[in-house]
Amino acid sequence: MGGDSSEIRYRRSIRLRSYDYSLPGPYVVTICVQHRASLLASVNDGSVDLSPIGQLVGRELDRLTTRIQAASVDASVIMPNHLHAIISINPVVPGTSLGEIVRTLKAASTHAIRRECDRSFAWQRNDHERVIRDERELHVFSDYIATNPTRWSSDVMYVP
Repeated sequence: MGGDSSEIRYRRSIRLRSYDYSLPGPYVVTICVQHRASLLASVNDGSVDLSPIGQLVGRELDRLTTRIQAASVDASVIMPNHLHAIISINPVVPGTSLGEIVRTLKAASTHAIRRECDRSFAWQRNDHERVIRDERELHVFSDYIATNPTRWSSDVMYVP
């Protein structure tokens, strides 16, 4: 941003305008490291090797369900500069939104990383989420997550 404080930048929302993101059901979420820096892992021959930062992200992803009872992580993969997860909102605790779940994950992992590894670590400001509408889409996204490391060199997020 920079410059004059009167400059206001508005983020374009990529969410469905009329959709309630606190409704129970599965969502696929992609969260990127700021500037898509490859800090989380390396991929070698289709296998992901987590860095210490990636290990902390994995730990906080595992802890997410204890932090937010309404959330479950059904599938996930941590890639060099981003992560994908299928997160389901269960109707256990009314009012929990996907935004709250993602903010909790980003905040907890950022805090742990800055405390233990890298004081300047940051996630990209926006994340990408998509409502999974049916069993076929759930299967497609689950397969995408499971096979993402084998396709890394042709991924749009790939940075050599």
